[in-house]
Amino acid sequence: MTSNSNRKEKNMHRIQTDINECETDPGVCRGSSVCVNSVGGYFCNCSAGMVYNEDEGICEEPVIEVTERRHCYHSMDNGCSLILGHNVTKQECCCSVGGAWGKGCDSISVCPEFYTSGYREVCPLGRGRTEIVMSTLPEVTGVDVNPPQEQSEQQPHTAGETEALFDVIDVCRLFPSICGNATCAGSNINYRCDCPTGYRFDGQQILCTVVDPCYVYPDICGNASCSGDEYGHQCSCPYGLVFDEDIPGCIVYVASLL
Repeated sequence: MTSNSNRKEKNMHRIQTDINECETDPGVCRGSSVCVNSVGGYFCNCSAGMVYNEDEGICEEPVIEVTERRHCYHSMDNGCSLILGHNVTKQECCCSVGGAWGKGCDSISVCPEFYTSGYREVCPLGRGRTEIVMSTLPEVTGVDVNPPQEQSEQQPHTAGETEALFDVIDVCRLFPSICGNATCAGSNINYRCDCPTGYRFDGQQILCTVVDPCYVYPDICGNASCSGDEYGHQCSCPYGLVFDEDIPGCIVYVASLL
């Protein structure tokens, strides 16, 4: 559990005099935190901008729900032209299939590589998940505490909970144009771009391209036999006939008498 300060309460009905835990137990606050005694308890205070993690016994930067939304880019290979989405958070972008995130070409933050400390910082719950932090800590009143001025002026609180939730990223829903003219299929971050029969998906152009023109254009050769691939097609006629592109189809070859 992470909190701004970690306060321990004593049973006020049984203890008549306050015990200064900071003196009786000097190691009660670990790391760089400073123990501050209060009436009926104590708390571990950290420097400004930091919070005390009771489980780890360290001062660390607070985990804040990132709500700012910007553009998400597939990669920086083609500059900043290939935009996946226009209204996503950095976690939604970098923890899924994004390569960069920012407001525009002049303010783009490249997503950290997988398995790096930078990636773990942006995506603490791993690939395919975004973090939601909902604080349920109750407020405390009637406690007179004056921590040192060089420390953060965060008030102590009674024992509460910080509930960490997460959303599973659905790439097809989050980035509806990720497949171009293809159909995005699959679940979560395990998606694929499906094309009709005779087409295949080109990941560079982000669209379906013809791979079998004979199937896509069944009348392209008329009554001739069609054979083709991604580079083109060929119309073949039986022996004694020739292919006429204007018809198109196979016709009897008639030699010119002129």
